[in-house]
Amino acid sequence: MKKTGSCVHLRIRWLLKMLLTMRLLAFFLLLSVVPVSASVFGQYAKVSLRVEKASLEKVMDMLEKSTDFRFVYQNRQVEAVRDLTLDFKDTDIRDVMTECLKGSGLTFNMVGMNVVIVPLGEKQPVQQDVKKEKQVKGRVTDKGGLPMPGVSVLIDSTTIGVVTDIDGNYVLTYPEMNNVRLRFSFIGMQTKYVVVGNKTVINVILEEEINRLDEVVAVGYGTTKAKDMTGAVSRLGKKEIETAPMGASIQSMLQGRAPGVNVMISSASPTSPVSVIIRGSSSLSGDSQPLWVIDGVPEYSAGTSGNISNTLYNLNLTDVETIDILKDASATAIYGSRAANGVVLVTTKRGKKGMKPTLEFSARYGIQTMNANDFGVLNAEEYIALSKAAVRASFFTRGSLDYFTRKYIDETKFNASTNHSQFDLETLTDDFFLKDAYYDGDTDWWDLMTHNAATQEYSLGIRGGSKESSYSASFFYKDQKGIVKGGSSKLLGGSFNFDASIREVIRFKLGLRATSRVTNDKDDMISTILDMRPDYPAYLEDGSINMISYYVENPLFTLKNTDEGKGKDFTGSLGLEWDIIPGLTLRTNGTLKYGINKTLTYKRKYYDDGTSSSSVAKNENYTYVWDNTLTYLKTLGDHNLVGLLGFSIEKYEYDGLSASGSNFPDDEVLTNLGSAATKNSIASSYNSNTLVSTFARLEYKFKNRYLATFTFRADGSSKFGPDKRWGYFPSGALAWIISEENFLKDYSHIVSYLKLRASIGKTGSQNLGNYDWRTLMGSATYNGAPGIKPSSLGNDILQWESQVQKEIGLDYGFWDDRIRGSIGYYQKKVDNLLYSDPVPYSSSFSSVTQNIGSLKNKGFEFDVKVDIIKNTQKDLTWDFDFNVARNITTLEKLNSEDEYFGGGAYQYFKIDVGGKTGILYGYKYGGRLIRTNEELVALKTINPETGQQQYYRDENNYERPGDLYIMDLDGDGQITADCDRTEIGNANPDFFGGFGTTLYWKGLMVNATFTYSVGADRFYDEEKSSAGDMNVYNTSKNTLKSWTMNPGVDRGYPRAMYYGWGSNSIITDRYVHDASFLRLSALNISYRLPKRLFGSSIVDAIDLTFQATNLFTWTKYPGMDPQGNFSTSYSAFYNMGIDYSSYPSARTYNVGIKITLK
Repeated sequence: MKKTGSCVHLRIRWLLKMLLTMRLLAFFLLLSVVPVSASVFGQYAKVSLRVEKASLEKVMDMLEKSTDFRFVYQNRQVEAVRDLTLDFKDTDIRDVMTECLKGSGLTFNMVGMNVVIVPLGEKQPVQQDVKKEKQVKGRVTDKGGLPMPGVSVLIDSTTIGVVTDIDGNYVLTYPEMNNVRLRFSFIGMQTKYVVVGNKTVINVILEEEINRLDEVVAVGYGTTKAKDMTGAVSRLGKKEIETAPMGASIQSMLQGRAPGVNVMISSASPTSPVSVIIRGSSSLSGDSQPLWVIDGVPEYSAGTSGNISNTLYNLNLTDVETIDILKDASATAIYGSRAANGVVLVTTKRGKKGMKPTLEFSARYGIQTMNANDFGVLNAEEYIALSKAAVRASFFTRGSLDYFTRKYIDETKFNASTNHSQFDLETLTDDFFLKDAYYDGDTDWWDLMTHNAATQEYSLGIRGGSKESSYSASFFYKDQKGIVKGGSSKLLGGSFNFDASIREVIRFKLGLRATSRVTNDKDDMISTILDMRPDYPAYLEDGSINMISYYVENPLFTLKNTDEGKGKDFTGSLGLEWDIIPGLTLRTNGTLKYGINKTLTYKRKYYDDGTSSSSVAKNENYTYVWDNTLTYLKTLGDHNLVGLLGFSIEKYEYDGLSASGSNFPDDEVLTNLGSAATKNSIASSYNSNTLVSTFARLEYKFKNRYLATFTFRADGSSKFGPDKRWGYFPSGALAWIISEENFLKDYSHIVSYLKLRASIGKTGSQNLGNYDWRTLMGSATYNGAPGIKPSSLGNDILQWESQVQKEIGLDYGFWDDRIRGSIGYYQKKVDNLLYSDPVPYSSSFSSVTQNIGSLKNKGFEFDVKVDIIKNTQKDLTWDFDFNVARNITTLEKLNSEDEYFGGGAYQYFKIDVGGKTGILYGYKYGGRLIRTNEELVALKTINPETGQQQYYRDENNYERPGDLYIMDLDGDGQITADCDRTEIGNANPDFFGGFGTTLYWKGLMVNATFTYSVGADRFYDEEKSSAGDMNVYNTSKNTLKSWTMNPGVDRGYPRAMYYGWGSNSIITDRYVHDASFLRLSALNISYRLPKRLFGSSIVDAIDLTFQATNLFTWTKYPGMDPQGNFSTSYSAFYNMGIDYSSYPSARTYNVGIKITLK
């Protein structure tokens, strides 16, 4: 029988189970009161054994198979005992073990039929005879409340002690002494120290000491030990989940936590989009989001959206046990056609058999404050000064009044007072401005429409179990307000898990989860606030909201508008496991998911001649999943084999209905669609898709050091035409645990773990609609009669997007895993990219979905965790973790009329074949403004064809000093879109990741988590807009640096103009900024009150918490947030590198309490 783990042999679990369930060794009770020796147990079995040059592990393996004895030991203690040559016949096992351990520095104790290997000199705890005595007693249990027999209870730094009896009880009598501290230890459990003080009763709960290599990690359709993994998997556990920022979703909490996982959070909005990209974008048409699998069930409604359509927002983090991120093909290929973007497996908490009922209640309350990186807009005085300067500059540029300048200038007065042939910027004095051009308001719209927002979370959970069953139930409520008034998200939900077994052979699993979420989306309010002129009064004199104009909506109307979403989601699953024969297990699981979403919008009339409008949409979706697997485990000597066969059917259905209307009689009562004077539209829709899959996995291990994993999946999808429906996705991986080799045994105190792994595999994606392969028909009206016309052009030869990924990696641990981590290099190529490509207009269609090209990603990942201090005696630990990753994505092939993507006159990107994605494309800024008219004249050239003078950049001759100096890249003397645009930035970071540190001391925990990104560029779109077309809107304070406000002074900010005269609102690297940042994402402080405060009450623990999120961001980026406010459109092209300044970030401060009752 093989021994695994570098710390504690897993046989102890068998021992514990035996002691707890069979109550054997009744004499064990005596061990608590008398010294122990081998002679107590009487006659031992005789054994016969003959081996040559065998290891001690091999000898114990043979003895376990030929006798009823079991061995308990630590791997690192026995692994050095090798080359044993033995020849015994009918010999007492004690004599055999004495010979085996001769000269090894080890000895053994006999506990019933268990042989415990211990270092030589480790004395059996004995109780001393003394005259003046004190006594302490108590009970030792595990985390589930089960008694723990055989636990050593020792006065620290002495040999005085006892062991617990079969019921976990102990009574220790000891001589009176000062500073008595008890040491509770048991193989396989964490040692615990307790100061006695004046206590006479001390009950202790011991927690399992899980070696990280023995930790069970979720993989597709099963689990495996971390030590036996051949793929790249990152795990987030209890610490990462409990220290996640308040209000975080399961998506956003991943930020900075795992190498190669690039998480971008758009804003602090309760409905903020979140993007999770694993190892680079893998599609041109999709959002490149991973497949999310919760308790084995794929989430069809997961995406980047933050509204009710994204069911990932509904998951309560308090219910989550672990998160496993599968990254390479060896780990993901078992999910086949949906695994090209990686897979995230979420496992929720369940009860444990025999667990004492445990009730947990937690509550947190927090306040959000705006953190806009000093971003601000003009006040009334600043705005009027800028507006007048812009009017003068616009008038001077055009030489006459236009539509906008006539709104400010008294044209009659100007014409009567001015010589039109001679005027300059100073000609338009304040006397020429209309008396009603500006208002007497001084409204800080930013302050009026934002506030410090409250957020609160409550969770109640109970878990427990009996001998044959276990259960877990939870309820939670979250209420998050937005820092922009009116925005909110309220979530109510609950879950129930139940497990039961029949004679340990048949097991049932039941899982239920239901949530209800209500959102009010005010994410577009910021754009309204930014546009709002500060001289406009918010209210009229009669107290009514000021209706301003068609161009500007008073934010108070926006606040009253409705943009509400209501979503309800239910998931139910029932599973059966049957151990047909030892090692062969059948699992079948059926799941039903049902969701119903309703959205309601109502926009009020906001100007005198305007109209109100409303729309309602309602949809239902169903997901049916039936998974069946057959697992076989077999050990033959040095060979370990795990096989898996599976069959799965999934079906998704969507049924929707929508309607809209406008021109309502009032905005308060009669707002139902039936009251609309104009019925605009009504529509219904239905679509579905089905996926049928077969899959297999084979895991092989030889001599506990040579590993191989092979998987295969075949997917048939209704999204493709009849001849292209099946895709086949194989993978293979090899791993070598180098640290298990003999040549490293002498260095095991330094190199505790070293594993080299390599993998290759194929995965796919289905980034297309349910019916894109078919030409669809729609309705039409001809001469008042109904008709039919084609509505979309199909393509029945569409193929799967297929991805081949290769990786080589190294997992390491040094100095007993005090330093541990992994490093890896990967390369993945995606072929048959799906994209909607243009078709000839003669077809009556604009585009059709086609397989048009390929992408290539390559990169590396590195992570390390260090136990800086690990002092169990002082209950003090301090650790540090760090991860970094780099990814480069290139467009390898393009089967399209053009050999590039993008490049349009108003597009921010262009990607050539062979070029990188994420490249920003535009004009090159010369690093200064045009400063004099003489310079403008010098820049003009003569058109050789017409002989006419041509302007350098603006064919309308609106170039003036203060405009951007754009570089003439082709040297023809004129700036053109075709020849003078180039790469102006790269939205992809050079590298990104996160790091953190955690200190535990007694009941105190302090944790700090940081995220960072280095080398990414962002296009600051608000800066471009302010520099170009002011229109009648307010602008950011950036314009105070403009040439308009400082004529003749080049402060790097061009003229801010009405109507965009000067063409400064262009895509140029003047508005591209380095978006590198370092952010303190979360600071957590918690304290567990001393257990002595609760005595023997049902209160088991009380934890007090404080958390601050987004405390500091170090960056040179001038916008609100160096990584937020992006659009998820075209994410593969420029990776969300445009900053639209749509919503600020926020700092959150919260306090909480968690109460545990047992």
